[in-house]
Amino acid sequence: MSTTRSIAEAPPELQQKLENAGYETIDDIKEAGVLQVIQELQLSSSEVTVMLSLVQGGQIHSSQSAKDRLVADSSKTGISCTSRALNNLFASYKGIPYGCITEFCGEAGSGKTQLSMQLAVNALLPSELGGCNGECIYIDTEGGLVPKRLRTIATAMQNQYPDQVESGCLIIANSLL
Repeated sequence: MSTTRSIAEAPPELQQKLENAGYETIDDIKEAGVLQVIQELQLSSSEVTVMLSLVQGGQIHSSQSAKDRLVADSSKTGISCTSRALNNLFASYKGIPYGCITEFCGEAGSGKTQLSMQLAVNALLPSELGGCNGECIYIDTEGGLVPKRLRTIATAMQNQYPDQVESGCLIIANSLL
């Protein structure tokens, strides 16, 4: 169960702007849409940075050294790629970081869609299996998603870890067929 977070964590000037516009909690901002709030309040780039940090649940630091940032990031985790070599590319996150956008580029047939489907299934896994106990929205703009392949990946993961993986992976994959 999530708790409603107050905008009191924001610096006073930003907090005042948000309150004057009727935003009392982080959930109010999320409900209205972050982009809408930014445009409505005509926030500066530094205020946008602070607000995004608030919405994402991060700690707000007005100035932070690169060393401090690396130390803070070292506690973050990501979603396992189910490939030690790929996970090593994102070693500081132990996989693909979540809460941000990661772009994969490559020639046709290089495995971008396969990796995306694997990550979609892995996102549903418990953290001890390299997931984030989360949810995933898969947006396919080019028609590369093959539902039967996604189902195969979900089924394999469920068969490999029958006691740890809920049937949600397979249910979601089945609903695509």
